[in-house]
Amino acid sequence: MGAKFSGGGGATVFHDRTDAPGEIIRELVNSTDGQGLHFDGAAGYVDIASPPDLGTKFSFEFIAQKDNTAENYLVDFYTGGRFIIGQSSGDANLKIYDNTSWKTFGVAPLDDLKVHHLVVTIDGTAAILYDNGNQVGTVTIGSSHAIDSCTDAMFPNTVFAGTFYRARFWNKTLSQAEVTATYENTTVPFADQYGSQTSLVDAAASVFTSGTYSWVKYGTNTIANVSNALVITYGDNQYGAYTYLKNASDLTTDLTVGKKYRLTIDAKYAGGAAGTVIELYDGATSVYSDALTTSLVNYTFEFTAQSATGAVIQLKTMAASNVVTIDNWYLREIGCVADYDLAFANPTQSDQVQDRAGAADGTKKPDSAGGVTQVTPIVQVNATAARIGTTAATPADGQVFIGDATTTPLAGADDLVLARGSGDAGVTIRTATSSTGQICFADGNTGNEAYRGYIGYAHGTDVLNLGSGGATRLTIDSAGTATFTGAVTSPFFTLADADVVRWGAGTATYIQGSHSAGYINFIVNSSNKGGFSSTGLAVTGQVTASNGIVETNGVLKENLLTNSGFDVWSNSTLEDATGTNLVSSWDDASHAYEIAFTTSGANITRAAQDASSGYGIAVATIASPVVGKLYKISFSITLTSGAMPQLVSAASVGNSNGTVYFVTPTAGANEVVFEATANDVVIQFWTGTGVATDFAVSSFTLTEVTPGCVAADGLACDGWGKDATLDMWRQHDDGGTNTKDGSFYSLKTTAGAASDYMTWPKYSSKAEWFQRVTGRNVTFGVWVKTSTASHARIRLYDGSSSPLVTHTGGGAWEWLETTMTVSATATTFYIQIDMLVSGATAYFSQPMLCFSSAIGSGNYSRPSGEIVDFENSSNYLNSFATTAHTSGSGTPSLEAESNGKIPKGAKAVYLSAGIRDADSTGGGACRIFLGKDSTSKYDLQISNDEVPDDQWRYNSGRVGCDSNGDIYYDIDATGSDTLDARIWPLAVQLR
Repeated sequence: MGAKFSGGGGATVFHDRTDAPGEIIRELVNSTDGQGLHFDGAAGYVDIASPPDLGTKFSFEFIAQKDNTAENYLVDFYTGGRFIIGQSSGDANLKIYDNTSWKTFGVAPLDDLKVHHLVVTIDGTAAILYDNGNQVGTVTIGSSHAIDSCTDAMFPNTVFAGTFYRARFWNKTLSQAEVTATYENTTVPFADQYGSQTSLVDAAASVFTSGTYSWVKYGTNTIANVSNALVITYGDNQYGAYTYLKNASDLTTDLTVGKKYRLTIDAKYAGGAAGTVIELYDGATSVYSDALTTSLVNYTFEFTAQSATGAVIQLKTMAASNVVTIDNWYLREIGCVADYDLAFANPTQSDQVQDRAGAADGTKKPDSAGGVTQVTPIVQVNATAARIGTTAATPADGQVFIGDATTTPLAGADDLVLARGSGDAGVTIRTATSSTGQICFADGNTGNEAYRGYIGYAHGTDVLNLGSGGATRLTIDSAGTATFTGAVTSPFFTLADADVVRWGAGTATYIQGSHSAGYINFIVNSSNKGGFSSTGLAVTGQVTASNGIVETNGVLKENLLTNSGFDVWSNSTLEDATGTNLVSSWDDASHAYEIAFTTSGANITRAAQDASSGYGIAVATIASPVVGKLYKISFSITLTSGAMPQLVSAASVGNSNGTVYFVTPTAGANEVVFEATANDVVIQFWTGTGVATDFAVSSFTLTEVTPGCVAADGLACDGWGKDATLDMWRQHDDGGTNTKDGSFYSLKTTAGAASDYMTWPKYSSKAEWFQRVTGRNVTFGVWVKTSTASHARIRLYDGSSSPLVTHTGGGAWEWLETTMTVSATATTFYIQIDMLVSGATAYFSQPMLCFSSAIGSGNYSRPSGEIVDFENSSNYLNSFATTAHTSGSGTPSLEAESNGKIPKGAKAVYLSAGIRDADSTGGGACRIFLGKDSTSKYDLQISNDEVPDDQWRYNSGRVGCDSNGDIYYDIDATGSDTLDARIWPLAVQLR
C-alpha cells in the first residue's frame, strides 16, 4: 500500500520495513539530516481519501520541521465532522479545532524552525501535547468533532512549508512511557502493529440479535436472551457465565499473542447485593471492572493477549438474587492504525505513499508535478551500480561486480558477476543444521511462480534437490543415489555384459541383459516375468495394451455372449423408472369446459360442456420429458353423458400445435405407452366444438417406464438368468452417468438378498456348449459401477471358480476382468456376476466373453447383425392385439408398442401376424402390409379378400426396420372397424 504522487513514472516505490533506516530517530531530532517529504507551502499536501476510524481514544504522532512561522495545519479531518491540529487565530500556539472552536495548548514548539517529535493524545475530551518525549501542554476539547464520521483528511494543509519525517495515527491514548518509546525508537512495537476500529466480535453476537451465542453458564446459573441482551441469573456460582475470546466462539479470528486489544462492554445488575464485577483473563492474569451499578454502564479493558485462544471474559462475585444484563460488547485491536512511509516515498516515481498499516493510503496533491519533493533522493544501496573488491571493472547501471578481475559475462547473465584473476571463486550459502539453502529461479510471485526452477540442499537429510516446473525432478542423497522424477533421456550408455539395471538398492526388481547369451529378462520381486531372446518375446502373466495389439495371422476376439448390450427383454414387464408422477395438476387453459371444470391434483373431478360450446381442452404439463424415453399413462375415466373426450399430447396448448393422437378412452381403466418426442410437452383431454360431454378422470399417473424383470423367478433379459430375489432393469442412455459410453443401454440391478447373482448362458450344462470351451483359455470382462464396496463381483465357473474380481465401490465405472483355463473334463461352464450386499444397486455394461488370456477395457464388440430370439413370444404389440382397424397406415414406435421388449434402433424384427374381417366375403379389400417404409412395405403381407367372415389368416417373416428401429404398416380394409389385426414379435435382429 502507498501514498500517491503525480508526475512520476507510474511505479510504486516502498520499503517494507517499519524501521526504515532513513527515518528520523532520537539522535537526529534537532537535525535536518534524514529522509522525508518536503511541502512547498503553496499547494502540496497528502490527501487521505478514506481516513481510518480512530474511536474516542486516539493519538497523532509527527516528526516535522517548518521552514517559516506562518500559520498552518499539521493534520485536518473534514467532511462529515471536523478535527484539526494546527495554528490559527493570529498566534503561533498549537491548537485543536473540535468542530466548535479552537482550543489552545499555549505553546508553539515548531516555530523555532527545528525538527520536533510531536504527539497529541486524546482521551474523550482530554488532550495532551508532547514535544520530544516531554509533556508540554494540556487542553479540554469538545466531543462533537465526529472524527470517525469524516470521509476525507489531509496532512499537512496546503500552506505548510517544511518537512514531514513521520506521520502516524493511533486508535489508543498513548501513555507517557509509550510517547517516550516512540521518540527514542523508529519502529512501531509489535504489540501495536497494527490497530483497527473494526470489531473482532461477530456483528450479531455483539448485540445479541438472537440467542446467547457462545456464552456458557456456570453451575445452576441461567442465561437467556431478553430483548436482545444477555441476562445472567445467579443460581449457585459467583462467576455467572463466560465466553472465550477466540474464533471458535464469537470472534472472527483468534487473538495474536503479544498484540494489544481493547474490550468494551455494557453491563448492569439488578436484585441482591452490589459487588458483581466483570473479569477479563488475558491468558495469564486477570483484571477487573468497577462494581456494576443498576444502570447500564460501558466498561473498558485494554490488555495484551497472552494466549491465542485462552482469553476469557466472565463475571465474578455474583450473589443470591443477582441478575446481570450484558449488551453491546466489542473487541478491537489497538495500536498504530496508519503509519506513513515518508522516508521512502518518491514523487518523481509515483504519487503514492504507503501506509504500512494498510488502512489509509494517501494521494499527493496537486496532481501536477511539484508541491511535494523527497528530501533525500532514493536509490537502492545509494547507488545505481556497485563494484565490490575491484576497481578494474566498470559495471553498468543495475550491475554488481564482485572480485578482483574483469570479465565479459554472457549477455543476460551479467546482473551479478563474480570474477577472480587467479585461484578459485565461489558463493557460499550457510544455514542452520536442519535448514535448507536454496537458489530459486522465478517468473512471478504467485504459487510456484516464485520457484519455477531451483537448486536446494536440505541439511537435515543431506539431500541435494534440483527442480524444474515448480517440482523436484532429481534428488541425490548422501550415499550418491540419484532419484529421477520423470523420464531419463540419454543418447547412449553402456553396461557390462549380464549387468543389471536395478530399482532400489539391493532389491530383486531389475532388468538383466546379455549380448553373448542373447537375452533381456525382466525380474520383478525375484520372479522372472519374461523377456526377449533370439526366438522373440516370452511373457509370464497377463499382457495389457491400452491401444490394442496388432496380430499377424492372429485370431479375432469374438464375443461369445448373446444379448450383450442388454437390448432385448421379452421376459420383462414395464416398470416405473423414477417413482414420480410427471403430472401434478390440470388447467382448462382458457378453453373452458363451460358448464364445469374442477380438479384435484392429478385428477379431473368434473369436465362438462354442452352442444353449444366451443372445443374444450383440459391440459397438464409433463414435467421435463426426455425425448426417446418410454412413458406410461394410466387413468380411469367415468363418462356421465355425451361423447368421450380424446387423449392427445402436443407441443403446446391448443387443438393443433403438433398434436399427437393417443386414444379415445373407454369407460373404466385405460393405459397408454408412448415414446417421448419433441411434441410431447403437454397432455390434453380434448373435446371438439359443439360436442357435449360430462366426464371425470381419476387415478391419473404419467410415469417414466423401462422394461424390467422383477418377479420372484429366474427370468431375466433374453439369454441370461438370475437369482429369484434379484431385480433388474434396462437403463436408458444418460450420457455416461449410469450408462457407459460405448453402449446405448446398461443393466441396472438391485439385490433383494445377500449373494444375489446373474448368469450366462442358461444352457451351461449342455455338452454342445461346454465342449466348445473345455481346455481353452477364456476371459470374461465387463464395465461395472456401484457405490457399495464388496458388492459387485465377477467370476468364471467350470466346477471351480476363476479368480474373483470385485468392484471397489468407489462409485465410478471400473473394468473388471477374470481369466481361466477351462478344465478339459468340465461338464459345465458359465459366467456369474455376484451382487453380494442386500439392497445395493449396481450397473453393468459391455460384457465380453472371449477365447483369449486378456481382453482389456475399450475393446467391446458384439456380432454385427446378431439375432436374439424372444424367450417369451406370447405378447402382442399394443396397437395390434386383436384390435379393430379401418384403412390406414403409420410408423409406430416398436419400443413403445412392445412395452420396451424391442430396443431402439433394431435392424429388423421377426413377426407373426394375423387378420380377420367381419365382412371379408363381401368382396371388399381386407389386407395388411408390413415393411421398412411406404415404398418397402411388402416384407410381410396378408390378404383376406373373399375369405369367409371372421376367419383368421396368418403369416410370419422378417420385417426390416427404419433407422429408428420402427416398422411401417398399411391396412387396406373396405369396412369400417371390421378388420381385426394381431401382431406379435418372435425375434429381433440388432445392428
